[in-house]
Amino acid sequence: MQSKFDLDGTWMQSVDDTTLLAKFGSTTAALWGALRDHKAEIGISSGGSGGGWNFSTRMLEISTSWFNPIKEYVTNGTKATELGRGIAALTHEMSHAHDQIVRKESPWGASKDTDAFVIAVLKTELRAWMKEARSARENHKDKSIPPGDDNNNLIKGWLGVHFTLKNGKNVLKADVYENPVVGRLHKYFNDNKSAKTTSTLADLLTASSNGLAADLTSYAQQIRDKFTSDDTTLRQVASAAISSS
Repeated sequence: MQSKFDLDGTWMQSVDDTTLLAKFGSTTAALWGALRDHKAEIGISSGGSGGGWNFSTRMLEISTSWFNPIKEYVTNGTKATELGRGIAALTHEMSHAHDQIVRKESPWGASKDTDAFVIAVLKTELRAWMKEARSARENHKDKSIPPGDDNNNLIKGWLGVHFTLKNGKNVLKADVYENPVVGRLHKYFNDNKSAKTTSTLADLLTASSNGLAADLTSYAQQIRDKFTSDDTTLRQVASAAISSS
């Protein structure tokens, strides 16, 4: 029994591996293929102005203005202005779906009486932000799909994390407006932290037992590895996103 992408995404089920690899970078193609071939059913709903994965209903929602250009690109090769952002956004939400359905890892059911819930949220979000940025880089490099400002800033944010860590500085001190990764970390922690513990975001990132620091380091390295430029050049590109404290 294979899965089917349901509702607005039924067309996604018939997109084979050859087409995925011809149209997308490996990150997007791998997630799409894994979800297509898994036994679980995944509802896709297009509409609204953004995107999201509902861990309760297992429904993936994505803006029509992003989803339709992806379908047009797969169908006839059209590269609309919104395509790069749309692919990255879809990849982000598919990462969440893959975490829950394939990896069996998600915040769903985690206790909010402890730090378990917010840790699970941060782990799935960090992975999704990395795959979002990695897909944008891959599609621009291999398929010449312009990333757009949001994707470019996220990529720079990951480079900023990488060089901040290499410098031995505090990642959380990076400018939240210049570094989207750090800005998102603060936001998702504040929105999901337990009301029954006193743990700070810094506490969670320094506790090796939860793996957040290792994830952050590994994911930042993966984005850096998508570039052949030397560190000096990349430091200049991401200078505003690098913490000096």
